Amino acid sequence: MPNKARKPVQKLAERERPNRIHELTKQRKWTYAEVAARVRELAETLGDDDRMRVHEITINKLASGKIALTQDWMITLGQVYSVSASEIIERPATTGLRRISVKGAMRAGAWAESHEWPIDDQYEIMIPDDPALRDVALYAGKVEGHSMNRRYPDGAIIILSRVTQKPGEIVEGRRYHVRQTHADGMTEETIKTLAKDDEGKYWLKPESDHPEHQEWIPLDGKPGTTVTLIGRVRGVYHRED
Repeated sequence: MPNKARKPVQKLAERERPNRIHELTKQRKWTYAEVAARVRELAETLGDDDRMRVHEITINKLASGKIALTQDWMITLGQVYSVSASEIIERPATTGLRRISVKGAMRAGAWAESHEWPIDDQYEIMIPDDPALRDVALYAGKVEGHSMNRRYPDGAIIILSRVTQKPGEIVEGRRYHVRQTHADGMTEETIKTLAKDDEGKYWLKPESDHPEHQEWIPLDGKPGTTVTLIGRVRGVYHRED
């Protein structure tokens, strides 16, 4: 009997995929295990206990559609891959540019439980796609007030990468997203420059000509206040009306 023609085996890469997780992982030459590790790092900085235990199996199931890709997962993975949440499921309409989410305000002297805006108030900006930062998760915040006006005017959008305590992240002269926390849980979020005095002690200083913003903050915090470096400044975007 004549042999029946065999149906070509469709390669996995050619199959219809429910989202772009596989594509984005492959572009960055990562594995799902590396993606899971980055999710855990991000979750630790955000205090997200559930995702601190994420395994590569979960990423695999998300990529294949075996686990529902919720809006929360799209936002998380967007931060990991440094793309907008929508780009987890669809390709961007433009090339050579990168979407960054502006998540909240940074203002000296403004103490609150949270400075991140509601999701509906957050917005995205487009910045040049710098190959050197392609594998770095980025976010952005809006400067309010005059505590850094010698460097960043009121309204400037600061592009940042999250501090994950890796070697080389904390460097004198660099600028950081600084969170001060009082014992009552209230926080202040600002941009400050890391400086070192003649005795070798580290400080966080404003770059301002405003008389209310001249105080240097010790890196180890003041009595009753803890200091955390949340992100490192990578660039600035000036929005025009």
